[in-house]
Amino acid sequence: MANQEIVIDIRPDGTVRMEGEGFVGPECDHFMGELEAAIGVVEKRQNKPEYARRNVVAAVRKAGR
Repeated sequence: MANQEIVIDIRPDGTVRMEGEGFVGPECDHFMGELEAAIGVVEKRQNKPEYARRNVVAAVRKAGR
């Protein structure tokens, strides 16, 4: 698993830009949601291509079982 972090950029005009790094699928929604609630109104949200991917866990059975 890659390191996960949220990069927060506070601009001189007071606007805030946040970007999740290392997350796959919607797993960062929980963390971003908490920060968004603390910071204020969300004007725009844009999901990165990684949002459409999912973590896949495969179960492998041995032959004969």
